[in-house]
Amino acid sequence: MIIGRNLLKSLGAIISFRKDEIICINAKRCKVKMIKVSEWAQLSEITALDFLNGGIPLPDEFQRMFPGKDLREIAEVLEGIPPDRDIKPVRLPFKEGHEDMIVNTPPRARPSLDWDRIEAQVKDWLAHGKVEKSSSPFNTPHVIAPKPTPPFFRLATDFRRINECLQPYKFPLRKIDELIEELALKKYKSGIDQDQAYTQIPVDKRDRGKLAFSTRNGKYHFCCLPYGLVISGDLYCQRKHTVLTHDGADVLLWLYIWTYVDDDSVGTDTVICHIFILCVIFDRFLIFGFTIRIAKCKWLVLELKYGGHMVGYRCIKPNPKKIDKLQELPEPTNLKQVRSFLQQVAWMLRRCEPEYVELASRISSAFRKPNDRRPFKEVWTKDLSEVFHYLKTLCKKELLNVSFDPKCRETYLYFDWSKHAIGGVLVQREEIVRVWGRTCNTSEAKYPPVKGENLAYHDVQMAFRPYLLSCVFYYAVTDQRPLLGIENEVDIREMDPMFTKWRENTEQFRHRRKLVYVMGSKNLADFWSRLWPRKKLPEVNCAFVGLSFSVEDGDFKLTPEDDEELTNIAKSGLTLNGMGNHVKAHIHNEWRTHVPMRLRVPLVRELHGPTHIGERKLTQALSKCYFPKKKQFLKNFLKSCECSKAKHSGNPRCESEESKSKSTISAQRDFDIVQVDTYKFKGMHYLTCADVRSKKLFVEPIKGWKQLSHGSLKGSAATTSPLSLASLIGM
Repeated sequence: MIIGRNLLKSLGAIISFRKDEIICINAKRCKVKMIKVSEWAQLSEITALDFLNGGIPLPDEFQRMFPGKDLREIAEVLEGIPPDRDIKPVRLPFKEGHEDMIVNTPPRARPSLDWDRIEAQVKDWLAHGKVEKSSSPFNTPHVIAPKPTPPFFRLATDFRRINECLQPYKFPLRKIDELIEELALKKYKSGIDQDQAYTQIPVDKRDRGKLAFSTRNGKYHFCCLPYGLVISGDLYCQRKHTVLTHDGADVLLWLYIWTYVDDDSVGTDTVICHIFILCVIFDRFLIFGFTIRIAKCKWLVLELKYGGHMVGYRCIKPNPKKIDKLQELPEPTNLKQVRSFLQQVAWMLRRCEPEYVELASRISSAFRKPNDRRPFKEVWTKDLSEVFHYLKTLCKKELLNVSFDPKCRETYLYFDWSKHAIGGVLVQREEIVRVWGRTCNTSEAKYPPVKGENLAYHDVQMAFRPYLLSCVFYYAVTDQRPLLGIENEVDIREMDPMFTKWRENTEQFRHRRKLVYVMGSKNLADFWSRLWPRKKLPEVNCAFVGLSFSVEDGDFKLTPEDDEELTNIAKSGLTLNGMGNHVKAHIHNEWRTHVPMRLRVPLVRELHGPTHIGERKLTQALSKCYFPKKKQFLKNFLKSCECSKAKHSGNPRCESEESKSKSTISAQRDFDIVQVDTYKFKGMHYLTCADVRSKKLFVEPIKGWKQLSHGSLKGSAATTSPLSLASLIGM
């Protein structure tokens, strides 16, 4: 019986029954002795508890190197191995012309307690060969950063002036979300943490003098990569990748080993395979002199803290300790604290709570330009305070997210478009895996339903591209039936140019998907696309017009200038009625309150901010008010506001003169109708049709809808003449 056949297949194993051993081609010099049938009964009873107690047999190589020790004791030995064994020292890449520049910054004034911490850390580094005495002309000051684990601080160096002289160096890292989801598919997990990770990479002797610093006891320079250099993290990741892939171990990376900077994790489905992978990692660490910190390592656990989340078997949830710290945060007092809070909440809730986006958008939209320059207390209202506390309440809930399984054949992708937003939901085994959405811009909000749904079909697939390309098959679910016809259309060259572009971008998913139709009430993304908040106007009436102006307080009393203006208005035939402390004008069969000259600008400014509503909503808010030339006054006010998007030319739509001169749309030649669709919006029915030759979409209101039926309209669409079509839509 052979155990771990999937692992052996990835290693390119060759089984020799004559020598009772397995030779792995992809892993150089890797030979594994096969287990006899008589010993199988013992190995089949191995559990994680046996591993922790040290009852696991080790390979012969480890038994010779560490006689009488188990894996835990071997890890403790590795913790004390000094670095700089077989790792090639790195050179600091200075910019051209900065190689001979000297940077000397004197140390900062510190209390004696901080100096004691610094000198104790330097003494430890000196014992391990990480620093040495120096006489370099360079010097940089120290920075003490707090740390949650012993010794509860990290000693870094302020290399900002040297960082300006270094060339950028970037090592590509995988997204932490992908690593977490892949690790969640494994049953047994182990976490390995490096001890002072950056300082395990040696620096070339020619560059060590440039990393000098001074203490009360003398001057030293680093022999290894210090904390504070802008390229230390990337150089460390590049060297550690070399260590983990040494001697053919690259076949194990991203299948059983996941690494992100200095956090390494191992995930397998069996205990025996798990122990083999750990032996491979320990062997490479021993060769290159990497040290680990036992206090922060976890061995063979079902739930592991990785990337700020608790990763279990096919489930992911936020770290409870971070949730407790979040509950202790007070209300923010500046914009920096607001952004910090939203970042922490996003890391916890974006996977598990779709309601988070709607709540967080209320806070973020309130501080958009130009509100980010206003005093914080003016923008932070009672409603935002309630949202802040409700977001903290959401973090207390039992949050859980299912990991994505590429082998699952019950994968459904729901998508939907509305005039407010686009939403997408990825579902596996009737459980939501991921949710995505974005708001629609001004032009996308005016799309016809078919074009909008096609846009959502494209954007949602591109957003979930890493998941969809890794799964075997999935169903794309829509509530727009015409999309089925567009999906089955073979020749796309004569379609709308945007349809053609979207179709070409999503061709990579065609052999993996099947588009199906469901009713709108059964589309999960239909709810998500309508979660985005709507801006509400303050209620306006005769007695209370503004937010801080009222008739009862006498704010609308007339001045001599107002009396002169009302005299001229009365001559034009407008009926006025004095009400004691204010005046009303009779317009369009209703009485409206006259706004004095001194209140017009403050009133409009208060209604316009802080949400910066547009002209139409401002007109609605002032519908119960009256003053001469109100429409022109509002236009001038909006143009003077910082949020105005109107261009100086006075033509914000950039409409051509030919288009402005035409009142109706007319076709140059006969129509070739490829698709006709109807929809209803605000009580009016509209017809959408496409012209293949001109590659344009036409949307026009339908006259005489009551005399038409859906069947007769669709039946005559393909054979109708231009005259009958024009008469139908009122051209």
